[in-house]
Amino acid sequence: MNVFEATVRFIGCVVAVVAFCSCSEKQSEAPAVSVPKNSVQEPIDLNAYLAGKVVELSGDHLTSVSKDVAPEKYYAFYYTASYCAPCKVFSPTLVTFYEVYQEIYGAQFEIVLVSDDKTESKMAEYAKQMGMKFPHISLSEVSAFKENFSPPAHLYPSLVICTPMGEVLKTSFDKNGLYHGVEIPMNYLKTKLSEE
Repeated sequence: MNVFEATVRFIGCVVAVVAFCSCSEKQSEAPAVSVPKNSVQEPIDLNAYLAGKVVELSGDHLTSVSKDVAPEKYYAFYYTASYCAPCKVFSPTLVTFYEVYQEIYGAQFEIVLVSDDKTESKMAEYAKQMGMKFPHISLSEVSAFKENFSPPAHLYPSLVICTPMGEVLKTSFDKNGLYHGVEIPMNYLKTKLSEE
């Protein structure tokens, strides 16, 4: 990573921290941070696309997932990184949500971590530290995945809720590309699951 990329990532994290920390409990009234727009590509069959491309935490290491990740109704892609302070604040909330809702709704949804870390050891260390037992896009597949399916900007933490066919239902960004945090899409998923 060159100095420019490091500076851009640092500024992105600072902006996310400011947005995350300044938000009230009612995020819809929280100040939004303007970010560049980046359209999501054509819908893709995510169940097929992810086959063989995900790993999970096993002890201290990430290992291939023994079965394909194929939820019936919803994916929640969690864009995060070990160096991101707001991610470390939000991750325990997402882990608790996952544990509780997986027990109730199991096959209906899956959270998949999309890491911005540059080594598998950092990915594994972060997953272990935060207790993130959900699948991760394999480090070797992250760049290609982000090219095919990414949120409107690379602010972390970010959450994208979609169908298995890649139809985006809710993200951390509004239709104008403004960042509103991760609680809104997480609560959207809670509501959709509860309606089932």
